[in-house]
Amino acid sequence: MKGTGPRSREVNMSERSHEDQNLERLLRHAGPRAAVPEDVARRVRASVHAVWDEQRSRHRRRPLAWVLAAAAVVVFALVAFNLSRRAPAPELASVAHVDAVAGDVKLGLGDVLPAGRTLRTGPGQQVSLHTVAGPSVRLDADSTLALRSANVFSLERGAVYVDSGSARDATLAIDTPLGEVRHVGTQYAVRLSEGSIRVGVREGRVQIGSAQGPLVVDAGSELSLSASGATHAEALLPYGPHWAWVQQIARSPRIDGRPLGELLEWVSRECGRKVRFESPALAARSATISLNGSIDGLTPEAALDAVLPTCGLTYHLEQDALLIAAEPSSADSREPPSSRSRSWWGVSPS
Repeated sequence: MKGTGPRSREVNMSERSHEDQNLERLLRHAGPRAAVPEDVARRVRASVHAVWDEQRSRHRRRPLAWVLAAAAVVVFALVAFNLSRRAPAPELASVAHVDAVAGDVKLGLGDVLPAGRTLRTGPGQQVSLHTVAGPSVRLDADSTLALRSANVFSLERGAVYVDSGSARDATLAIDTPLGEVRHVGTQYAVRLSEGSIRVGVREGRVQIGSAQGPLVVDAGSELSLSASGATHAEALLPYGPHWAWVQQIARSPRIDGRPLGELLEWVSRECGRKVRFESPALAARSATISLNGSIDGLTPEAALDAVLPTCGLTYHLEQDALLIAAEPSSADSREPPSSRSRSWWGVSPS
């Protein structure tokens, strides 16, 4: 009888082996698959066993590869379903937005910056940020700052200035190759150059987590730390040329409809000088002056130069103070009139 001898059995076994090899190659080329949820896997196993039992009882002579191929189709379909349910990658959280820029910086006011962003400035370029942690952060020219997270920025080159402002309890660390700098309600600057860092504190205090242990820097001091661990401290005034670059990128406040006192408070903080008045009477009358217009784009001292004359006032620098005085040309006892709004219609520089 045809097809019943040993030769026929050899052919059937060869065909089965060939089909198994094809299936094996197909599975190997498919590569590893994402894990299938356990409840889905249980349903697949139950379905495959049911198909297996049915096919074995009803078609015992049918090639095994047919059953395996059917099971593979079910598995592939479920894997594809599982992949389609995979959640998209989460977006990186924002850690700061741009407050001000100087020079040809490819950033716009209000731009939101995510964690992982690295900022680089060249000659004549500066950037001021408002962080979600609270403090203001300003990046000087020729500097590189990596925004690692909401609470840790890495200074890789150049200088950065931190002003905690009213957010004195906010936590923001500036990481450097020589240690991490943390503030305690303060204004300070960190400059990294030639394998050393200089930390100058204008207000409050900072702590540097160096390889030699924690180093504390108080207001009115600057500490230099080299890669060898050598330190050098010296006195540092809160005003003067050392802080000039910080004022260049300071974000000017809105003055429209605001009292003159708010402008003077901002100038005082940015310049590191206290505000004093020529006389108590002048201080009292100055408190009644409100302003109109804008000082956008002006540095603190430029804002004073522009606004005070419209109020019948001027100022002089005296050591650590801004002395506010009446203009000599005032016709009435050298004091500005009270209860009068003074206008400065400033124009932002292009």
